[in-house]
Amino acid sequence: MNSYINLKSNLENSNGWSSSILSRRKKLIQKQTEAEIRFHNLIQNALGVSCKPQFPVLINYPEPTLVFFLDFYIPKFHIGVEIDGGIHSTPRNQIYDQWRQKAITRKWKLRIVRFTNEEVITHPDQVIATIKNLMEVQ
Repeated sequence: MNSYINLKSNLENSNGWSSSILSRRKKLIQKQTEAEIRFHNLIQNALGVSCKPQFPVLINYPEPTLVFFLDFYIPKFHIGVEIDGGIHSTPRNQIYDQWRQKAITRKWKLRIVRFTNEEVITHPDQVIATIKNLMEVQ
């Protein structure tokens, strides 16, 4: 899902997120896929780390400010996680995903890892091993 919004002048909360960002985040969390729900449970149960779903990342590009939502953010290790459904397999969306990922990593210095829905559901041990390896290499 292309999860971005143009940030207009809205009142901001203590995180610097406007009410429109918080509203969009809440809607995205409510519409999480089965794979996203499983991933969140996996990370918290298997690794015991905080994992924030649908985490807003603001990018000044240069105007207006763009807001992208990472499927998950593991703040302690600066890891962003994207869980890709079938829509991400189209050439157009792959190009968009690459551009978006470069913008986020360039601005926020995050390490981003991508998993497919299928990987999360059918190979959870491999998903955990990948995240664990990223956590060990800071």
